[in-house]
Amino acid sequence: MPGDAFYVDQAIKKDVAIKNTKNKVAYFVPVIFTQKDNPKNIRLLKDLERKNIRIGLGDERAAAIGKRTLKIFEKNKIPYDKIKKQVVVKTATVNELGIAIAAKTVDVVILWDVIARQFAKSGDIIPIPLSENIISEIPIVLLKSTADKSAAQKFINFCISEKGKEILKEKGYNVN
Repeated sequence: MPGDAFYVDQAIKKDVAIKNTKNKVAYFVPVIFTQKDNPKNIRLLKDLERKNIRIGLGDERAAAIGKRTLKIFEKNKIPYDKIKKQVVVKTATVNELGIAIAAKTVDVVILWDVIARQFAKSGDIIPIPLSENIISEIPIVLLKSTADKSAAQKFINFCISEKGKEILKEKGYNVN
């Protein structure tokens, strides 16, 4: 159950996952996350183009949020060449972006909403309008190498059940 459908689709394509077991569990919604009280007054994606902002991004070679962020910039005609001059932290995981805000090594990051909520004491969440955003599906799939396929399928069934979704929702995930 990776953070983006890309990885499940690759597993299916490489024939290491069973295609008809793929199910949607929840969604990640990218958000702008700033230092607490937003001292740089960042309100929009375009604000990341300002020169006085230290930016943290997920590494597009390692983190699903990094790939998604580049697509969001492209969708909104924000030139990455302009942004990358202000990127002072590039992380392999999305959680490290929350840590960068908490450590005050950056002014702003783009990360998943559920992760931002985990770091709410350290920062402010600024939603990206749906028309400017690209939501990421969180899928689950059964791997062919799974030792106990029956138990794994029961886990998948639980994750996509109402009870499973209720638990995910309690943990801050978007399930609808």
